[in-house]
Amino acid sequence: MYKIIDTQTKSMVAGGFVSREAAKPARNKMNSDAGVVVEKDAKPRFVISRDAMHPRGETDGFDHTAKKKWL
Repeated sequence: MYKIIDTQTKSMVAGGFVSREAAKPARNKMNSDAGVVVEKDAKPRFVISRDAMHPRGETDGFDHTAKKKWL
């Protein structure tokens, strides 16, 4: 029901996780192996998103609800 997305290549790198909690150790290992250091509100390179089998539908791992900053 969940998968791990690489936000740089915009592709799935792992899938088939039953829950978010099951995917977190794999995601954390991928981020640490890639040398990703997340500070404050920054997004990590590898994120967990919903897979096609999820009851609420698939997501792509990107936040599309963030408000745009106006100048």
